[in-house]
Parts: sequence; C-alpha cells; structure tokens
Amino acid sequence: MEYSSIFPLDRNLPISIGVKNELILSKPFLKDIQCGSVEQAYIVVTGAIAYDYGFEVEKTDVEYMQRKLLRQRSNVILGGGGFGSARLQGDFYVRKNLYATVAVRALFSDGSAGNSLEQNSSLRLKISPHFSLMAGYWLTLGKGTETPVLPIVDLTYHFGLKQGREEGLFKR
Repeated sequence: MEYSSIFPLDRNLPISIGVKNELILSKPFLKDIQCGSVEQAYIVVTGAIAYDYGFEVEKTDVEYMQRKLLRQRSNVILGGGGFGSARLQGDFYVRKNLYATVAVRALFSDGSAGNSLEQNSSLRLKISPHFSLMAGYWLTLGKGTETPVLPIVDLTYHFGLKQGREEGLFKR
C-alpha cells in the first residue's frame, strides 16, 4: 500500500496528539461446569461510549482524509477536532483455546466527515500460553472512498505470564 493514496504527497503531514476517553461496562454470562461449583463465562457483553479528540501540533491544509475507516477519524488524526462513538461488543468462548468477537460501533463526527456504522468480527486461537493468532474483518459503512472491508490478521506474543492471563478472560 502506498502512503500517497492515504495522504497526499503535496501536502504537509500533520503532527497531532490524540486523546480518548471511554466508559466501558461489561456483563459476563456464566454457566456451571462439572459439579456446578465452578462457573465459567461463555459470553461477555460489553457496551461503551467514547470521545476521541485530536490536538493540532503542526497545521495542515488537508480538511478530511478520504478513505473509509479514516474519514470520520480525520479530526483526531489531523488535529483540532474529535468524534464520539458508541459500541456494543460480544466476546464468546467457542471451545478450548478458540474465542470469537463480534462488535458494532457507531461513530458520530461533526461537519462533512459524516457519521458511520462499523462492524467487526474475529476469531482468536490461543496457540500457546505466549502466542495467539487472530483473524477477522472490519466493515465500515459511511462516507469515504476505497473498499469498506478491511481484513485483520494479528499474531500476538504475550511477554511474561501475569496472574490470570494463562486462564484468560473466560476462566476467571
């Protein structure tokens, strides 16, 4: 991918500082395992509201970035503005070492950047206590150019084992 298709080469690249405030509420749904003395979460539903704001350090004459996924975030990326968002997410225990995530997010941006609706889904496979592999997609419906679907692949290495990490979110 060429950076020139994301940001014009004939324009000054902005320098900005982004800040995000988010209120997150989660509710685990539990089921009994074996004798009923142990409960394990099989679904965790999360709701969140957030506000992102970008402070301009160096000015640019670009008003909005045109690509989907970036357009509604332009005020933060370029500095001097912000956007709000609301998110509903479900994290699911599929089977041992396999987890799924499904989320819907609404972005509320001022001006001509417009609002958008985003949906993302992924599967995460725990390969070992230190490695996990995630694959999924991110779909954006709103103003902007280019394809609305972005594939996601992530290989994660976990440094050290904190208490509870080996058990994961679903075995606490």
